[in-house]
Amino acid sequence: MIKSTPIRTVGIVGGGPSGLSTAYFLRNKSLKVEVIESSSHLGGLAQSFNLWGRHIELGAHFLAYDECIPLKSMIMDLFNNHELILYNRKTHIVKDVGRLFFYPPSIKNLLHSFTKKELIEASVSYLKAKTRKNAIITAKEALIMSFGDYLYHFFFHDYSLKIWGRSCSELDPCFSESMLPFRSKHRIWSTIRKKKNRVVYFEKGLNELWERLKDECMIYDVAFRLNNGVKQFRKHGEKINITFQDGSETSYDNVISTLPDSINRALFGLQKKQIFFASRGSAYRYM
Repeated sequence: MIKSTPIRTVGIVGGGPSGLSTAYFLRNKSLKVEVIESSSHLGGLAQSFNLWGRHIELGAHFLAYDECIPLKSMIMDLFNNHELILYNRKTHIVKDVGRLFFYPPSIKNLLHSFTKKELIEASVSYLKAKTRKNAIITAKEALIMSFGDYLYHFFFHDYSLKIWGRSCSELDPCFSESMLPFRSKHRIWSTIRKKKNRVVYFEKGLNELWERLKDECMIYDVAFRLNNGVKQFRKHGEKINITFQDGSETSYDNVISTLPDSINRALFGLQKKQIFFASRGSAYRYM
């Protein structure tokens, strides 16, 4: 008698870009996958909505089409070329009266918009930050490590208050990744040299991407548990048990969390192993 191998179960906590991308890449791996999302919609903070006949994004979201190969491959599988809108990112930051900064920055723009005193202070602050070995616990520390104190206060301190209503010292480091114009904190100078990368958008907004990811995953029997957040997380032998807000409980062989680190520590208290980057978010496996 041939014994069948039991199907391993995977719970993905978070139905944002990272959680959906994780489900997409696991959809045909002979696994039983379930995406767990506390709200009624998918996409996390990267939401779009209709206003006066136009698609409006909840925040400033960019999908680096040429920079992230897995993202590009996924989009090419889900969309036809005529459904995509490709363009070069052009973001501006207005400081004071008559001062306009490009983001990502360029050397020409910085030299034109900064005074000599500001350039010196920014350069000295940046070099000092590179000699520090402080632990990165918040988004503020992550941004200072990348830019230095001067540029952090010049560009980012007020930004997070306007976008999220919280200062960078209250946010997890993962939020700093959404504000950085480059994938690695060590690549500021390559970014300043102004290498252009295309950004991708969709005719019906970013929600179109989340809807197609969900539809594609459901073809492979990926389940979606919405409106039911995680209350507790614990190991039980070889299994990982998740207790939900409604009191129900489900066990999984593996759990992948895409939540911010502070929430993971509060809920789970387990050691994490980073498995890959999904777009600009991180996915972690808990064993």
